[in-house]
Amino acid sequence: MRRASPTGTGTPAEPGRRWTATGIAGAAAGAAAVGFGGPYAAGLLLTGEEVAAGTKVRGVAMGGMSRDEARQTLDRALGPVAAAPVALRIGERTERADPAALGLSLDSAATADRAARTGSDPLTVIGRLFASGDPDLAPVVRLDEKAARAALDGTGKKTGVRAREGSVTFAQGKAWAVAPATGIAVDVDGSLDALRTGYPRTSDPGGGTEPLALPVGRTEPKVGRPETDRALKEFAEPALSAPVTLAVAGRKMSLSPAVPSKHLSLKVDGRGRLAPVRTGGGPKCEPQSPLEGFDVAVDRVFVRGGKEVGRETMKTRHTPRDRVTCGA
Repeated sequence: MRRASPTGTGTPAEPGRRWTATGIAGAAAGAAAVGFGGPYAAGLLLTGEEVAAGTKVRGVAMGGMSRDEARQTLDRALGPVAAAPVALRIGERTERADPAALGLSLDSAATADRAARTGSDPLTVIGRLFASGDPDLAPVVRLDEKAARAALDGTGKKTGVRAREGSVTFAQGKAWAVAPATGIAVDVDGSLDALRTGYPRTSDPGGGTEPLALPVGRTEPKVGRPETDRALKEFAEPALSAPVTLAVAGRKMSLSPAVPSKHLSLKVDGRGRLAPVRTGGGPKCEPQSPLEGFDVAVDRVFVRGGKEVGRETMKTRHTPRDRVTCGA
């Protein structure tokens, strides 16, 4: 007598299948592939082999075009811009340079190819199904680094600014401040990256074209404008404000400010301040360093016709021993 099948079909049951870890992983991978392939196939149906809809390069629309159409569009729209002189901003100055001299060129064919390949990339295709907005791709720019470095070196020599310390100058009985200047030099290595990413230049929303700003190195002066103003007010101007009267062998001699102005000088001391320096010359001149001084206030009385007509107080710093430099 035959025993009934547990399945109720009247046929013997199949031996039970035993699932292994490898089998489970394979099944999961297959399911993932099916899940991934579905959206990818859907995306390709929408985009095909053309440049994806909405794709732009420097504002030039190429969506829905073939590679060749995209290349021709780029040549028409960006060709004249790519061939025009490039305005370069170095510090406060602007210079123009020929793209060929800078070693720059726009590869429109490679740019169109990149746009088409980007549009068919699986992650891009699937992402575009759920994303909004138009993709904006960077153009493919060729840069001859040797030519670019040579051109940037030449531009740097024209536009570079040497650092200048603030100082005070004396001449013809007058004193005036010489303004400090920040040193500026083109950063050639950083400028190569700026050329790659900023070329070709296109119009901004306002219709203008901003110069391409190149990175620069700056050297700040140690003596700035506040220190030159202080030295001018506290020492230079009072020293030349009136004639100097000398008493020699009981006789008085008046010297105009033009005479002492020939022998006055200010130099930077160890504290970054402009201090008076007495210059000397000749074989017996001996250099000496200054001694620490102190602040003094001197009252000046102006007399005319035997009567006092004015009075002022001069504040300055007394230095027991000036700095002496020989041969100056």
